[in-house]
Amino acid sequence: MTEAQKFKEFNWQVPKVVASLPQGEDVKRLYEELSGDIEANFNNNSNIKGISYNKENKELVGSNIFVASRLNELLESSGIRTAIPSDDRHGDISRLVHNKIYTDFNALILRTREDSYSPNDKISKDLAEKIENREGKLKLPVMIVRPLIRYSQEDSSYDLVFDLDNKTQIIEDERLDGKKYPTGMKFNEVDDLGLPLFDKKGTRTWYAREDGLSGLDLYWDLDLYSDVGDLRDSNDDGRVVVVSGEAASQNFSGLESYISGLQAEKAKEVEAIENRYKEALKILRGN
Repeated sequence: MTEAQKFKEFNWQVPKVVASLPQGEDVKRLYEELSGDIEANFNNNSNIKGISYNKENKELVGSNIFVASRLNELLESSGIRTAIPSDDRHGDISRLVHNKIYTDFNALILRTREDSYSPNDKISKDLAEKIENREGKLKLPVMIVRPLIRYSQEDSSYDLVFDLDNKTQIIEDERLDGKKYPTGMKFNEVDDLGLPLFDKKGTRTWYAREDGLSGLDLYWDLDLYSDVGDLRDSNDDGRVVVVSGEAASQNFSGLESYISGLQAEKAKEVEAIENRYKEALKILRGN
């Protein structure tokens, strides 16, 4: 092995995404904007009200898929989004929630068209049809990343339905099958999709429904839950995690600015040297 080939496999402990909990002065405005949005666009639907505002800590309290989805749209113009499963492929979300809170990823898991949990049945069938119309086929189970939430009094017991846009990803994966990969399976790590790499010696646990629709939650013990039928479920231990972008790209952006500055400085120095050179030539020529 040459010197250049050594030391290639460090496990770099560097965040790949900049993940945070919504806290600080902007949170009250964000909560007020969400509340106004729910009143104006969702007929003040109580099912989407999965969070509250803690004035003392200046933070949002609570978490469910409805909130994760709608906040994602409200934050989009700010370059911020709610966390999706793949954001945790290097453990960045896990480090944030570990031994503290749970969070709902902005993602759904659809295992079958019909749902044994009756409030989900119409919304599951509606979502399955929309996926089939967009993809041209429907091979269940799937994970729907970045779904949209919309108000509807016709298609759901929640008076809410899910929709798709060009940013919504439909991911087929057999590990989502709750019968083949049931509750209780163990893992330590997740892959690039944010789904478990099952390992009998693992210390983390996978929880899964056998049918219908569920969210995907990461708990403080780092277990992954997709076994809850009630999409409204939220409590004071929950927090919505937001992501501001790829840390690496931000670092490169800063590096590019630095390089641009060096290039400008170099150009000035070259110009100064050229001017001195011209002056020296004039002196040599007796001008």
